[in-house]
Amino acid sequence: VRKGFATFCSVVCRDLGRIGSTGTCIEFLDDDTAMVPLHARDGSIHANALIDAADAEWASQWRWGFYGGYAVRGQKDGDGRTLKFRMHRELMGLVRGDGLEVDHLNGIRHDNRRCNLRIVAKSVQSQNRRNNIGSRSQYRGVGWHKHEGKWQARVVVQGKRIHLGYFASEDEAGAAARAARLQFLPYAVD
Repeated sequence: VRKGFATFCSVVCRDLGRIGSTGTCIEFLDDDTAMVPLHARDGSIHANALIDAADAEWASQWRWGFYGGYAVRGQKDGDGRTLKFRMHRELMGLVRGDGLEVDHLNGIRHDNRRCNLRIVAKSVQSQNRRNNIGSRSQYRGVGWHKHEGKWQARVVVQGKRIHLGYFASEDEAGAAARAARLQFLPYAVD
């Protein structure tokens, strides 16, 4: 958090007049970007979330954790249960039960810079997915078809698989799958 020319690690440190970083505080990478430490249960820093520098003071109000790849914070409700709040949803002003999702354009769940976030309906969230881990192909929507001995391209549109054909090369199948995503899936970024 900045005040004049001084940089503070949090709102609390600013109010107490402590300048600098304690190792667990928000760090400014440049004038536009800050890094928020995401703590594990044992207090160690598990990862870091990227946010806009303008959001650093807001984020410094809480201790953030890492859960399911996302930056989260916990807060007790009236019944003593701990509710989890995801940083990206709070930054975009979404509330529980609104039926909306926040899509990370680059697919990195802890990159919460506003230029990387967009609000979408839950039904289109899946359009911006990456290739499955463990897939034989480097391309999304492409797989090896053992019976045909060729690469198969497909795309899923509104829950239905559309077969795009068999291809001799993985690159050709990847190009066909990408072209189909651009045609049928307006929220896909690849």
